[in-house]
Amino acid sequence: MLSVVEASAQVWKPLSPLLYATSEPAEVYTLKVYNNKLLIYGNIMRIGNYMLPQPQFGSWGRPLTWDGIVYDSIPGLGNFYGVIYSFAEFNNKLYCGGNFNKINNDIGVGNIPNTKYIARFDGTNMEALSNITPSNDVKILKTKNYLYVAGYFYFLGSTVYGPVAGYNGTNYSHLGVGVQGTNPAVYAMTEYNNEIIISGGIDWVGGLYTNGIAAWSGTVWHKLKDEYLVTPNNMVVDTINNFLYVSSQEYGTDTTSGLKRWDGYNWDDLHIPDTNSYPFKLCMYHKELFASLLVVELNQDTILLRYDGVSWYNIIGLNSDVRDMCVYNDDLYIAGYFNMAGADSVNGIVALHVEPPTGCNWLIPRVFANSDTFYLGGGNANVQLYNNNAYAQSWQWNFGDSGTDNVKDPIHSYTIAGNYTAIVTVTDSGCVKTAQKTITILNGNGLEEYTKEKLNFKVYPNPTTGNITVECTIPGKDKSELRAFSSYGSLQEAYSLQPGYNKVEIPAGKWDSGVSIVGLYVNGKQILAEKVVKN
Repeated sequence: MLSVVEASAQVWKPLSPLLYATSEPAEVYTLKVYNNKLLIYGNIMRIGNYMLPQPQFGSWGRPLTWDGIVYDSIPGLGNFYGVIYSFAEFNNKLYCGGNFNKINNDIGVGNIPNTKYIARFDGTNMEALSNITPSNDVKILKTKNYLYVAGYFYFLGSTVYGPVAGYNGTNYSHLGVGVQGTNPAVYAMTEYNNEIIISGGIDWVGGLYTNGIAAWSGTVWHKLKDEYLVTPNNMVVDTINNFLYVSSQEYGTDTTSGLKRWDGYNWDDLHIPDTNSYPFKLCMYHKELFASLLVVELNQDTILLRYDGVSWYNIIGLNSDVRDMCVYNDDLYIAGYFNMAGADSVNGIVALHVEPPTGCNWLIPRVFANSDTFYLGGGNANVQLYNNNAYAQSWQWNFGDSGTDNVKDPIHSYTIAGNYTAIVTVTDSGCVKTAQKTITILNGNGLEEYTKEKLNFKVYPNPTTGNITVECTIPGKDKSELRAFSSYGSLQEAYSLQPGYNKVEIPAGKWDSGVSIVGLYVNGKQILAEKVVKN
C-alpha cells in the first residue's frame, strides 16, 4: 500500500508571480541548472501582469531564468519556433534540442538557417551547429567526451545516422553501426559506469537485439542483461548506490515492466503498488528516488511519489502531469501541466522541499564478482570483488577465510578449495550496512601449469596513461582468452589467444581512469587476474 507523506515532512513553495500563456496558466516542459540559475522553458507569454515582448523573428519561445527570488531572461537566448526538450553544456556553449522548426525550411530559431531541431547559444547569440540538421525531433542531449544527440531523427542532412550520434563541436560522428530497425526512437539517455546508455523504441543496436536499452562504451555497443522492458522512456542514476533506474510502460495487470533497477549485474523489479499508471519522469533528491506518474484518469491523486529504498510514499497536492524535475538550491523543482500544488496556485512550476531522510533505507550496499566460481591455478585463485558505494566513508571486508581488507574493491587470493562468504560492511553518513556474496573455489585440475611464472604473463606499462600490452605463452590447445574489465566490473572486451606466444595490445579507450582488471580465462575459467592502474 502507498503511504501518504505527512504534511510536516513536505513543503510546497510556489514561485511568484505566476506564469501564463496569455490568459490561461502556463505549461512548463524543461528545466536545467545553468550558470547558478534555474533555466525554465515552456508555453510562457506572461509573467504575472507583464507580457513578454514578441521578437521580430521567432515566437515567444524564450527560456526564463529563476534565481530563487525573481524571474529574468538571458539576452540572445531565445526565439524558438516550438518546444525545447533538452539542454546540455558542451565546450562552454549551451545546446538546445527539441521540436522547433519553421514550416517548410531549416530554421528553428529566429531567422538563423540550419537551426531546425537543434541549436546552441555561445553566450551572446544563437547559432547553428553545422550546415546540416536532424530529420526529426532531438529528444535528449548528454555531455561526456562528446555531445551525444538522440531523439526521433534518422538522418542528419542526407546521411543515415539512426536516432543517436556524437558531435565534437564541429562535426557529427556515427556511433559504430548505431541503431537499426523500423522507425527507431531514443527517449532517454544518461551516463552510467562511464558509458552512455540509451533507451526507448529501439530493438537492434550495434547488430545486437537489445530490447529497448543499450550501452555505448566509446568504441562499441553492448547490451545489458536481458530484461522485459516496454519502450523504456526515462532513466536516472543513483550515484550513492550506483543504480540505474529505468521506467517503461506498463499495461493493465502487467506488473513485470513499469520501473526497474539495474545494478550493473542484475535487474530488480520495483513495481509501484496500488496504481495502474507508470513512471514518466525520474529524479534523485536527498538520496531518494522521486517518480512522477503519467496521469491516466481524472481526479488521479497519485501523481508524484517518493521511494526511500524500501517503501513508496504518495506526495499529494498536484492536479496534473509532471514533465520535468530538477534539484536547485536544495529544493526539488517540478514542471508540468498542473496549476495547483496543495492549496496554492502554481501554474506549471513549483518547488518542493522534503527534509533529508533520518533513517538508512537509502544506503543499499551490494557485493559483486565477475563469476561465482573460481579455480585454483598454481595454488591460489585471485578473486576481484566490487562494492557499489563509491562515496562511502569506509569499507570493511571479511573474505570468509580469516582474510580482511578496508578498500572499496579488493582482490583477494584464496588458497584452499571450498565455499566462502565475502562480507562487506559499509559506513556512510552515520549509517552502517552489510552485504555479502558466496564464492566457490574449486581445485584447478589440469591447470597446474597455468601460473603467472610458467605462462610468462606480463602486463605493462602498469600504471599507464595509455594503452596496455599483455604478453603470455599458452601451453596446449585449450581455449584461452584475455578479458578486460572496467573499474565497475563490467566486461569491456575479450581477446582470443592462440597456443604459444601471444602479445595483445589493449587500447586506452578500454580502460577507465583508476583501477581496472585484466583476466586470463582458460575454457571459461578465470586463472589469473591482475589490476591495471590508469592515471
